[in-house]
Amino acid sequence: MIGVFLPIVIVISAKNNLGKGQSFNNIIDQFSFSILFISLIVLNFAGNIFAFEGKAIINYFFRPISNGSIIKSKAFIPNLYAAIILSANLIVLLILHTEISDIIFYELILFLSYLLSLLLAFPLSIYFPKEVNFNAMNGFLTSLISLFIFLIPSFILLFVLQTALAFYLHSDSKLLIFSILCLILTPFLYYKEKIYLQIGCLLSKRKEKTIMVFK
Repeated sequence: MIGVFLPIVIVISAKNNLGKGQSFNNIIDQFSFSILFISLIVLNFAGNIFAFEGKAIINYFFRPISNGSIIKSKAFIPNLYAAIILSANLIVLLILHTEISDIIFYELILFLSYLLSLLLAFPLSIYFPKEVNFNAMNGFLTSLISLFIFLIPSFILLFVLQTALAFYLHSDSKLLIFSILCLILTPFLYYKEKIYLQIGCLLSKRKEKTIMVFK
């Protein structure tokens, strides 16, 4: 449902701004709105990756598959939703007649927020797993401690990236700021497989404790 509902909500958020052209406040408000949805999606799908596995979780550790591959597969759904959010925001920014260079920077910094949120959520999922019963879907999908730990960096991340976006939009050295953002993103993309492998190693160290939670 969220995959259908989310783009509609994001596009509607630009409705009141139709015809007004590019506006600093419009772009910043849209950015805050988008990071909120990204944080919720990451927390929901990556904050407790084994939530519904139950006793079947043991199968993950006895099959001929690396833990890095397990983590990579668990990132598929949040990756899909992140792509939906980025696409919906592209539509909104085009509606607001935003400059192409600003759109690219906006999308890249939103993508960075997603990557950082994902890097936080996976370790929390491994250290604080929680079994979720299908008969109790109205409860939290993640443990409360994961929720609290995730929220604090998320608010800090929102403030930092929102400030960076505002600085970029008002700056006369946009090319320099754009280059710095690309340099920050490059290691995430270049070492993507190694990052999955490292999180997989973390899962290997916590394997027994993780299995015990779902027994």
